[in-house]
Amino acid sequence: MYSIRLTGRARKQLQQLDAQTEERIGGAVDALAEWPARNLDITPLRGKYRGFFRLRVGTYRVIFEADTEDKVISIISVLPRERAYR
Repeated sequence: MYSIRLTGRARKQLQQLDAQTEERIGGAVDALAEWPARNLDITPLRGKYRGFFRLRVGTYRVIFEADTEDKVISIISVLPRERAYR
């Protein structure tokens, strides 16, 4: 099982969301602890985001990196899809 860490930016972005969206994204982030065993909508990113992954939660994207050695997932940002890859 992985432990989950949120960056300051990701924590702030989550706090700015409405309660229902924050709860939905929080549940998906909690499910990441069981990754890759859980069937989640996760895709490795390319280009300037190489080495990162994205988790799709509705219209939001959770950008994260996974340290498979230490079993730590670091949530980098939580953004609407239209702002996630800029």
